[in-house]
Amino acid sequence: MKRHFEFSKIYTAFRALVKTQHSDVIKCFSYDLGGEYTSNKVYELLALDETIHQTSYTNTPMQNGITKRKHRHIIEATCSLL
Repeated sequence: MKRHFEFSKIYTAFRALVKTQHSDVIKCFSYDLGGEYTSNKVYELLALDETIHQTSYTNTPMQNGITKRKHRHIIEATCSLL
């Protein structure tokens, strides 16, 4: 992801993949308060499947690292499918 606005397109593709390949929905979405995941469009996407969105606590680099690794995995999986 080179720009923040690309996230909604990537998430939509990943969401469709999860629905078609696994017949399931994303239940929880964890993120830090970096800004790319805090737009109204992202909240609307999460609301489509009633996905819970959780933010990590501030000043907790260990927890932020876990979130960043999970998101890197999602982005890499989506990019490889595209």
